[in-house]
Amino acid sequence: MLTKAEIDRRLTEKVPGTERRVATGREREALETARQLGEWIEATAGESDGVPGCECSWCQSQRACKAWLRGEGQDAS
Repeated sequence: MLTKAEIDRRLTEKVPGTERRVATGREREALETARQLGEWIEATAGESDGVPGCECSWCQSQRACKAWLRGEGQDAS
């Protein structure tokens, strides 16, 4: 996963000698989404990942989403 600094660098990086940004279109959208998700994870770091022991779909989704954003459970390919 990219660090916050790497995401910010890629979003602001320009093509040498031009004012055109390197990240355009879908890549820029993906980087901005990654930055927003990172900010959300930081903001909710102290909160629980749902109700402990609860298996409702909301709590399962919270746990799965935060685990995925931390890079857990992803294959190395």
